[in-house]
Amino acid sequence: LSTGSLPIGNITSNEIDIRLLNRDDRFNEGNILSPYHNLMKPNRKVRVWVGPVLPSGIVEYQPWGVFWTQEWTVPEQELYADTTARDRMQLLAESTYNCPLVHNTNLYDRAIHILQDAGLVPDEYWVDPELQEYTVEWFWMESCSHREALRKVVEACLGQAYADRKGVIRVEGPSFIKKPE
Repeated sequence: LSTGSLPIGNITSNEIDIRLLNRDDRFNEGNILSPYHNLMKPNRKVRVWVGPVLPSGIVEYQPWGVFWTQEWTVPEQELYADTTARDRMQLLAESTYNCPLVHNTNLYDRAIHILQDAGLVPDEYWVDPELQEYTVEWFWMESCSHREALRKVVEACLGQAYADRKGVIRVEGPSFIKKPE
């Protein structure tokens, strides 16, 4: 978004198109002498960094995100290899969450349960403690993707969820959202 913000109660995922120069055929599947032989596969973790070249000639890199590759395209008669890579939020859309019926809980605990059920470990996500203030007498939802389940939690507290530039899933409550100036 041009404002760099996420609408309240929403969730977002990002993707990046990657094109690598393949001038010496190092990415071709048939090149068994390449150090990349058999590595051009889906679900390869990619950390993207970008940065300007400063007047001193030094490049000041900043993280742009953590992504996982889709299928690779490596045309034999072309000079490139390319793929589209998606962030962790998109990966959550590809797995199913079967919600248990829970009595006397809060949105913080439910968000953590959803993320852990998806296979994430604590250093791969951060949930705003403010979500502990949103109590629910009964919590249940029909089977859906982990991403959709997380979206419903975020919508219930008017928060937001996204993968940050280090690949950490952030689930933020409404107080975290910057108010328009």
